[in-house]
Amino acid sequence: MCGIGAALALRAEVGVELLRERVAQLATHQAHRGPDGAGSWDDGRLCALSHRRLAVIDLSPAGAQPMGDPGGRYTVSYNGELYNFRELRAELESYGHQFRSRSDTEVLLAAYAEWGLECFARLDGMFAFALWDAAKRQLLLARDRAGEKPLFYTRRDGMFLAASELRALAALPGSAPRLDARGVFDYLALRYVPAPHSVLEDVQAVEPGCALTVQADGRTQRVPFFVFDRAVDPKPQPIEQTADALEEALLRSIERRLISDVPLGAFLSSGVDSSLVCALAARRLNRELRTFCAGFDGAASDETAAARRIAEALGLPHQSYVLSSDDLLGAVKNFGRHLDEPNGDRSCVPVYLLSREMRREVTVAVSGDAGDELFCGYPRYAGFDRLRAERAPADALEGYFESALPVFAPSLLKTLFPEEYAGWRETFLQAYAPVAMRAGWNEAQRLSVLDFHSYLPGAVLAKVDRMSMRHALEVRTPFLEPEVMRIAAALAPEQCPARGVLKPVLREVLARHLDPQLVPDAKTGFGMPAGFLQAHAPLFRGMFDSACEVLRGTPFFAARREAFERLVQAAPGNINSQWALTVLGTWVDAVGVGG
Repeated sequence: MCGIGAALALRAEVGVELLRERVAQLATHQAHRGPDGAGSWDDGRLCALSHRRLAVIDLSPAGAQPMGDPGGRYTVSYNGELYNFRELRAELESYGHQFRSRSDTEVLLAAYAEWGLECFARLDGMFAFALWDAAKRQLLLARDRAGEKPLFYTRRDGMFLAASELRALAALPGSAPRLDARGVFDYLALRYVPAPHSVLEDVQAVEPGCALTVQADGRTQRVPFFVFDRAVDPKPQPIEQTADALEEALLRSIERRLISDVPLGAFLSSGVDSSLVCALAARRLNRELRTFCAGFDGAASDETAAARRIAEALGLPHQSYVLSSDDLLGAVKNFGRHLDEPNGDRSCVPVYLLSREMRREVTVAVSGDAGDELFCGYPRYAGFDRLRAERAPADALEGYFESALPVFAPSLLKTLFPEEYAGWRETFLQAYAPVAMRAGWNEAQRLSVLDFHSYLPGAVLAKVDRMSMRHALEVRTPFLEPEVMRIAAALAPEQCPARGVLKPVLREVLARHLDPQLVPDAKTGFGMPAGFLQAHAPLFRGMFDSACEVLRGTPFFAARREAFERLVQAAPGNINSQWALTVLGTWVDAVGVGG
């Protein structure tokens, strides 16, 4: 999509030339996010912004950034899409605002000028932006409701610095990136690092659904504007009625997300979520989307044949890519070099390859991401009530994380962080336990809320954004529309799931437009196939050994050598653990981490 950069002077001796230099360097390190243009701005004294542009709406120079408002008070560097910008523009014009371009960036500026922080409640979109308010001498950072777009920040050399990518901050002159203990703990437990932490010391992430104000004297204030939560006592209603409301909301969402001045396509697997997006686009909106899927040569489980049948039934042009062992091998070697931040999800590799192929034909694609988190679609939710009955609340929640997304056992992490572990475990569980123990919800409702706030932004959306943006492919997610999320939040327990059927409301809508027999009941997943991993076990072991040697060379793990060796010994027994350490080691090597 785009890459943004911001620098704010926190000390009088920081001159504007240094601010300009820093934002220019941030733009250079994020050039792959925006190959269509570059821009910079500064106020001559306190603040500088930079932007790398992937042009999607209003391809003319009028849409270039950073962009200022007509009065000169506000200037923004923005990464995202406002899907309801046309409706917002019409409303703002009725209040007297005038527009010089067709871009959603200009609408964002006017919306903030008109409503201030209240504007976030009106935005339907994915975004991360840095906005300078000259009158208040204040920098505003903000990130969309679900965390589709990334935004990191740090303080260094008398400046507050922000960027779309962690590695852009780590690559600035004079940087000596060091591993953050809490970030490493989270990564080894989850395979990702939830905001506001990052894997690097002194670098933090703006949380999803939050804004952060930064004053010229360095004072900051966190301003949350959205939290996904399920209704306490939802009103029961027939599934057909819920499906009616959801279909219309999804239809409006998809129609908005198909607005583009560049070629547009869709991810299409054999699953319910992407099939529903494509079915509504084809059958209700009469859009001939180009659809794309990838499979694995010789894999026992493959989605490409089912995806092709779905596309044919919908009358959509379809392209399948069969990823060979050579494709996968070329990508997995030193895979950490492709990642902005460590992500131990093995499906990053095929998503990276599929995004590369799709970008040859389209610039924008819609996906079915977030359907599982919103509509309780993961089989792993089953069994949590048994854990709650057998264990204390905190132990039950910890047991869920161990069994659902296993990486390293808590006992091993405790040896790596003997002093910090107890406190971190407590804060981690305190954040999640109230939701996980909520009375009146079933286990799927409880755990899907946890996934929305942790797994979805930390693993799923981060994977899609980072892998697609390596190839300047913009991915849009129709399920993350405010009304769709409101409907999901109001689902009654009997609809999450229903009689053992996962995502019954989505299936009800899909059945109206596509033969249900074409969509398999079981989730296939898109990770590297077990056969490929087994066939190339010596290679993966060699990559693992090399990565561990890199980690041993960092002061961070050298200071914990004995405990780290326990991780190394345990990892080969769990492919998640082995791949997580492999990715971390190659990432550390690529970034030049010294701590």
